[in-house]
Amino acid sequence: MTVYVDDALIPAKVGTLQSRWSHLIADTPDELHAFAARLGLRREWFQDHQPFWHYDLTEGKRRQALALGAEPISWREAPQVFRRDSDTVAERAAGSRLLVTGSRAWTDENTIRRELTARFAPDVILVSGACPRGADAICERIWQEFGGRVERHPAEWRKYGRGAGFRRNSYMARLGARECLAFIQDSSSGASHAADVAQTAGIPVRRQHPSAEDMDYRAGLAWRAGDLDRAADLIRQARLCHPERGDLWARRDSRIQAEIDRREARLRLAGAHEADTDAAGMEAP
Repeated sequence: MTVYVDDALIPAKVGTLQSRWSHLIADTPDELHAFAARLGLRREWFQDHQPFWHYDLTEGKRRQALALGAEPISWREAPQVFRRDSDTVAERAAGSRLLVTGSRAWTDENTIRRELTARFAPDVILVSGACPRGADAICERIWQEFGGRVERHPAEWRKYGRGAGFRRNSYMARLGARECLAFIQDSSSGASHAADVAQTAGIPVRRQHPSAEDMDYRAGLAWRAGDLDRAADLIRQARLCHPERGDLWARRDSRIQAEIDRREARLRLAGAHEADTDAAGMEAP
């Protein structure tokens, strides 16, 4: 694998910095980011313009890159290198990368462990959106327990705002993968989008839902916390995900609805009592 720097030397002023700018390119994104870090370039300066992804370099940084071993190429050669590297990444990705995405609220570790165990191989890279909690975090931890390598792509919220997650999902899909595992809970928009763009990119997608036991457990937690609406919503989701447990969900739903009815009756009674008290106060001499 090689890192390249062209001789474009385009005069431009970026912010307050006036210089002549060139492009830093590499055979893979990982190698490009690693070399950029050696140059002191920030990750947010990465130019994610597919298929021409690169870092822009000032004249001083260009000289530094050459001193660190980057291979010089002419600006006329750069487009061919860009296209070749993009094709190389896609070819490698097909057999060596497993893309995972999932909801932040996901807690069912057993389902994730089962799916990852069936797919683990020492040369397979787990590609993650790097959310610090939920499915991404569980997948990364389990894969590293197996001794596997993790490639993390955190969303750049400060740079791209609310669209950063969708932008990150599209970028991961463009890099390619042999398969996408999507651990979707509560109809997560972010995880659903990642699965959709992966499927559009031609990556086989396997959508997973929490186990019946996990959904029942979370509904029980909501019940004990007094969040009856949340408990009812979880049971409705469980009916859709695990219709084979219909008898269990019917019992749970009946109990929740009975408690909701009692809660509403108490509220009506309290409201009537308050109205009577107000009326009595108005009639008092």
